[in-house]
Amino acid sequence: MGDWGLKISLPEYDVKTATPEQCAFHSKYSSPKIALGKDPAHFGYYTHTLDETIPELDSITLLSVAHEYSYIPASICIVTDNTFGDGLTGLMPWYGGPWLYIYSYCDDTNFEIIAYSASGYEGNGEIFDFKYYIFADEGA
Repeated sequence: MGDWGLKISLPEYDVKTATPEQCAFHSKYSSPKIALGKDPAHFGYYTHTLDETIPELDSITLLSVAHEYSYIPASICIVTDNTFGDGLTGLMPWYGGPWLYIYSYCDDTNFEIIAYSASGYEGNGEIFDFKYYIFADEGA
């Protein structure tokens, strides 16, 4: 009777015998939470056509979302490069060589997506889709 609570097992495992690692959700462990009803939203999609010029060793802010927490929250951002229609997707940061590096972070007031260039970047209309989440729980 020691293993009680809510569990949702992954497809290949029996929920009655599944370990926490074999579950999509296990109430013994907290899951990241996102506050709903925030304005601006703490999760969402953002598309940016990068046609700006970024000087050498400089950066520009592509998106800034105020989070209003009294701490620096955890966040995650997924990027899809749709420039050539191939839809290459991955977690941030996105590295396109010394001419373009895109990353995201939270500070004490905002979640931001930043484009940086070490060697200078002349915008050529690259299309990026971002999916971001700002988590509501203070980390350990």
